[in-house]
Amino acid sequence: MSTISPSQQAEQVQAKVARLIKQYKALEKENTRLKSELGRVQDAEEHIRQQNRQLEQQLNVIRATGTGDETARKELEKQLSFYIREIDKCISILAQ
Repeated sequence: MSTISPSQQAEQVQAKVARLIKQYKALEKENTRLKSELGRVQDAEEHIRQQNRQLEQQLNVIRATGTGDETARKELEKQLSFYIREIDKCISILAQ
C-alpha cells in the first residue's frame, strides 16, 4: 500500500477544487444563457397570446357582422348586453 505525502494530497485537493471551480463557472454561464433564453421565450409567448386575443376579437366582430353563424352572433350580443349592464351598474354606483 502506497502512502501519499501531505503535499501530494494538497495538490490533489487543489486540482479537484480547480475542476469544481471550472465546472461551477461553466454552469453559471449556462444558467445565465438559459435565463436569457427563457426570457425570450416568455416574451414570444406573450406576443402570441396578444395576437391570439386580437384574432379572437376580430373573429367575434366578423361573426357579429353576419358573416358568421347565428349562434355566434347571439353569443356576441349576449356578451355585449352583459358588458352594458355592468357598465350601467358602475355608473349608478358612481352616481351615488
